[in-house]
Amino acid sequence: FMVSVGAKFGVCIFVIGVTVPLVLVAHGTPFAQWTISAAGDDRPRAVLHVGPLKCASSFLQTWMHIKLRDDMENDGFALPSDADFPGPCHGDKVTANLALSFMDGQADEEISMMWWSNATQFFNRYRREQKSLVLSSEVFSKRTLNVQLLQSSLAPWNTHVVVVYRPFYDWVVSLHNAGFFSRLPWRHTSQPLTEWLTLDRMYGFMSDSDDRFLFSVGLRNKFLANGFNVTVLALISSLIFDFFCGVVGASRTCQHLRGTPNITKQKQNARKTVPCRVTLCMLPDKLDRLLNLSVQLDGAMPVEVQRGESLLHEDFGEKVRSKYFCSCGEAPVTKRR
Repeated sequence: FMVSVGAKFGVCIFVIGVTVPLVLVAHGTPFAQWTISAAGDDRPRAVLHVGPLKCASSFLQTWMHIKLRDDMENDGFALPSDADFPGPCHGDKVTANLALSFMDGQADEEISMMWWSNATQFFNRYRREQKSLVLSSEVFSKRTLNVQLLQSSLAPWNTHVVVVYRPFYDWVVSLHNAGFFSRLPWRHTSQPLTEWLTLDRMYGFMSDSDDRFLFSVGLRNKFLANGFNVTVLALISSLIFDFFCGVVGASRTCQHLRGTPNITKQKQNARKTVPCRVTLCMLPDKLDRLLNLSVQLDGAMPVEVQRGESLLHEDFGEKVRSKYFCSCGEAPVTKRR
C-alpha cells in the first residue's frame, strides 16, 4: 500500500478535502430508531461511521481522535490507536487499518493475517471490558468490504452505522478533484472533469457498478441489507453536533463542543485555487443528466436529509453559473512529496 499525507493530523492512503458549508440546520428525529431499539439491549454500544469518501470524514476524525479523544474516553468510548493497528494509516486515520482487515481479496496473505490478528485482539479486549466503541473510516465504503465478517465481529455490541450524505453532483466533483490534484501516480487522473465524468461512469456510480467506493445511497443500502441499523446525516454545518451529540450521545464530548466557538466555520484540508491555462466545462446535455440523477438519488435517501428537487435545481443552477462544473484542461504540475 502506498502512503500519502492525508488529514492535518493523520497519515493514510487517502487525501481528503472537505469544506463544511455554513447551513444552520439541525435534525431532531434520525436518532429515535436507535433509542427505541437500544431500550431492551444491554450490550455496549458501537457507532460505526462508514463515510463515504469525500463526505467530511477527515473533519469528523480529526475531532474524534485529536481534539475530543479525552472527552470521548471519559464518556466511556474506546477508539483505535496507532498501537492497536500498525499499518499504512496513522493518527486520526488509523481506523482504516482496522477496515482493511475486513476486505476480500487481499493480495498479501501475511499482511492480511497480521491485520486480522490485530482486529481480533482489539475486539476481544473491549468485549471483555464491556466498552462502547466509536469507529470511523471511509475505507468501510469500499466495495470489497466483507460486511458479514464485520457484522460477526461486532455482534457483542449494539451497533449503529452512520452514513453521511451530500448531493450526488457535489460528490462526483469532489471525487474528481481529489484525483485531479493528487500527487500520487496511482491515484492521479489527468483528465478534466468533463472527460473524466463520462455517462458510463456517472450511471455506474448511480447503479453501484463502479469498482472502488460506494456513494451514500448504495452504502446505506448495503448495510441495511445486512441487518444493521443505519442513520444518514446530511453534510451540513450541524454535522458535528448531529454525530457526537445525536448519534453517539457522548455527554461530556457534546458539552465540550457546545463550548467551542466557530466550529461550523472550520475547514479541513481546504484546497488552494489553482490558475488554469485552459478551462473546460461540462456541456448542457451532460449537466442535465447529472442533475436528473442527483434528484433521483436524493429521493432515495431518508426524508430528513433530502434536499428536495426545487432546492437541488436552484443550487445546481447557481453552480453552473459559477463555473463549478468546469476544471483546468490539464492537471496542475505539482512537486511530489
